[in-house]
Amino acid sequence: MTAPEVLAALQQLDADRLKKQQDHEVSRRQREATVAANTAKKAERAAAQERTKWAKVWRLVSEEAAEEGRHRLHRLYPSPRKLVLRERASKQRKLFHVPK
Repeated sequence: MTAPEVLAALQQLDADRLKKQQDHEVSRRQREATVAANTAKKAERAAAQERTKWAKVWRLVSEEAAEEGRHRLHRLYPSPRKLVLRERASKQRKLFHVPK
């Protein structure tokens, strides 16, 4: 091989090495961008899962509170029919009350 052929081959090797480095750098940047995007998606999913978990807990707590409130109100405000029956029973007890 002559000197110009050797120089051309070396330049070609240098160009190939530079191209390979550039390709490697591009793929590294793409990989980093993909990892960053995946990390952001994972964080979003985790936050959504946390919100869902707390929403379920809150729903259970609020259902329990509502149920307790219903029972309390039910005791405080009996139905009109129950009031009538209580009044009738009270009158009957008074009629049959025998003093000692």
